[in-house]
Amino acid sequence: MSEPTLIPVNEADLKDLKGRMKLISEADPSQYHNEFSLKRYLRAFKTPDDAFKAILKTNKWRKEYGVAELSPEIAIIKKNLDAKKARVLKHRDLHGRPVIYIPAKYHNVNDRDINELTKFIVYCLEDASKRCFEEVIDNLCIVFDLRDFGLNCMDYQVLKNMIWLLSKHYPERLGVCLIINAPTLFAGCWSIIKGCESTGNDGGEPPRKKSRRNSTTLSDTMQASNGCMQNGAVSATNGAAENGHGDGAGDIGTTVTALNQTTQDIVRLIGQYLKSEGLK
Repeated sequence: MSEPTLIPVNEADLKDLKGRMKLISEADPSQYHNEFSLKRYLRAFKTPDDAFKAILKTNKWRKEYGVAELSPEIAIIKKNLDAKKARVLKHRDLHGRPVIYIPAKYHNVNDRDINELTKFIVYCLEDASKRCFEEVIDNLCIVFDLRDFGLNCMDYQVLKNMIWLLSKHYPERLGVCLIINAPTLFAGCWSIIKGCESTGNDGGEPPRKKSRRNSTTLSDTMQASNGCMQNGAVSATNGAAENGHGDGAGDIGTTVTALNQTTQDIVRLIGQYLKSEGLK
C-alpha cells in the first residue's frame, strides 16, 4: 500500500505567510503556528492572504472557546468519556495516524446537549492532533463504528459541526475517515446526509442552521456510490477512503481511493481496543 502523499505548497507563499505570522507571534507568542500548521492552512485555503485570515480567525476562536483549557478533568469532557462517546486509541493506523474511534451506539440524538458534545469533539480533535508525529504524518484517522446503530444514533447537527470544525479550524487534519459495520438502515440516513448543507459561516461558532451565504452541501465532501465513497473523504461501508486535496477554502477532501487493507487493519485495531477495555 502506497504512502499518503501531500501536495507541496508554493515556497514563495510559505515564505510570505511565515513573514506575516512572525510579526504577529513576536507580539503575541500565543498566535504562533509551526511550519507544518502553516502548510496545512496554505493547502486548505490556497493563498497566503486567505490562509493568514483563517489562522487569525482560528486563533481568536481557540481563545474565546477555551480550547487550551479542555481536559479530561472538566465535567462535560469526563461525562462523555465515561459514556464512551469517543476515544483516541492508543494504537495508530498503518501510516502512523492517531485514530479517533466513535461508536455510534452510545449516542442518542434525543439525549444530548449540542454545545457540550461539540466541545467534546474539539477535545478529541485536540487530543488526537497532539499525538501526531508531524515530521512523518500530520493528519488523523476518524472511525465511525455503526454496530448496533439505530435511528436515534443519527445526529445530523453533530456531523455538520464536526465538518465545520475540520474545515475551519483543523484544515487538512483529516487524513482518512472510515464508517464500518454500517447496517442497511444507514442507507436512508446517507441519502439525507448528502442533501444536507454545511454552512459557510466565518464566525467562531459551529453552524446552527442552514445558511445560504457561501454554503456548500455535505455531498461536496462526501458522496456515496455503490456502497463506497466517491469524490469524498469517507467510506460508507466496510471499505475505506483516502483523503485528497480539493479546490476551495477549507476542503476536507475531494479525491478518494478505496483501501480495503486499511479497513481490515483498522477493524483489527478496534478489536484490540475493545478487548483491552474489557468490552469484547
